[in-house]
Amino acid sequence: MRIATALSAALAMLTAANPALAATDVLCARLKTFEAARFDGTEKPAGRRWVQLRWLGYWLDLKHGWGLQCTHSGDAAAKALCDFLGGHTSFEFTNMLPMRIMQCHGYRFPGRYLPVWNDWLAAIPLENALLEVDFHSPGIDGGAIRFSSFAPGQNPATVSLPPLAPSPGA
Repeated sequence: MRIATALSAALAMLTAANPALAATDVLCARLKTFEAARFDGTEKPAGRRWVQLRWLGYWLDLKHGWGLQCTHSGDAAAKALCDFLGGHTSFEFTNMLPMRIMQCHGYRFPGRYLPVWNDWLAAIPLENALLEVDFHSPGIDGGAIRFSSFAPGQNPATVSLPPLAPSPGA
């Protein structure tokens, strides 16, 4: 019993001392919930659940403003993930979210820091999921990502979406 208490206390101190680790665990749990949610036909298009997060403006641009915009496939699981991401995503370090999504799916990166990839354009297949990253295309202010999961028997070829859309007004 004392060992279990000591291990719990050590884990609590570790996550308290490392907010990124604690946040990653929360993010991974949210992603897992999103991916495991039952497909009930309310997602649009049917068979593909997705969230798209866009960084609008430029960090600390007091004249024009900045922020995050999240859109989704219309189902409850996607709405819940969008709501979570809006309050738990770094605006300054845009590459952190896609890299953390990849880490939740088993990817590992060297070192103690996350490199800055300012010109990142990719579609990364993950276990029954797809991560699309666009920190490159004109008209997408600070970048955008889309994370999708698929109903059984579906994939990006059978349930497609258009490329990440440009920012409003671009």
